[in-house]
Amino acid sequence: MLISKRIRKRSKVVILLVLISGFTCFSNIPYHASEKMNRNQLMLLNLKTAPQSAGYYLVNSYHNSKEISKDLESALNQMMAVDKTYAKYRHRPDDRFLQSACLKVTLARQTAQELEQQLQDAFAELKSSIEETLITDEHFPDKKRRK
Repeated sequence: MLISKRIRKRSKVVILLVLISGFTCFSNIPYHASEKMNRNQLMLLNLKTAPQSAGYYLVNSYHNSKEISKDLESALNQMMAVDKTYAKYRHRPDDRFLQSACLKVTLARQTAQELEQQLQDAFAELKSSIEETLITDEHFPDKKRRK
């Protein structure tokens, strides 16, 4: 119980750091330039880093899937250890009584790891799409100064 509270606190700190680091990507944009952004540009920019945004949910889901993977790994190790001990107790050390359950947990762990990778890719794609869209936007406030 205490460990899960620590993990939750750490994940909240990591999420906060990720969100703050997202703001630094646009730190070269002067503050008054962001005031001149229209509503659509601000919505697009906030999609990546704002609280309760798509980016926030992707990062949060990624951290949850990492925790799920770790928990499944622990469950699998525990099941395998108990199965091995039980087999010795029954004087049949080569038998595996929980083999089908271990297989299901192994498949679930692989699925969770695939989900981690997909969420990581989705967030990276979201970030690059937003940045590319804003860079190519002819109405982006900072672009007028560059000309």
